[in-house]
Amino acid sequence: MKKREYLHQLIHSLTASEKRYFGIHIRQHGKDDSEYVALFRLIDKQKEYDEEAIKKALKGKGIARHLTEAKYHLQYLIMRTLRAYHEGMSATVELLEMLHDVEILYTKG
Repeated sequence: MKKREYLHQLIHSLTASEKRYFGIHIRQHGKDDSEYVALFRLIDKQKEYDEEAIKKALKGKGIARHLTEAKYHLQYLIMRTLRAYHEGMSATVELLEMLHDVEILYTKG
């Protein structure tokens, strides 16, 4: 599988609930990530990854000039959202979060 197809695979592996949560999570955090949501939807609609079709659909938008970076950032947003979605579903994750809290509190004195 080509490296650029990983994002396509990631998006298509999401459940409907995770996809919905992604859209809600992005809007709730007040970020102007509408271009990333558009890129997400374009990739989600494709059965096979077609970067040329994506470039054509995004033509004239700022994100099209930096598509590689945009895909990287979209993957970051998806992973951050998935962490929030699955928060508390694993004892290991909860323990790691508690350890992180201890570290923060320790540095705060």
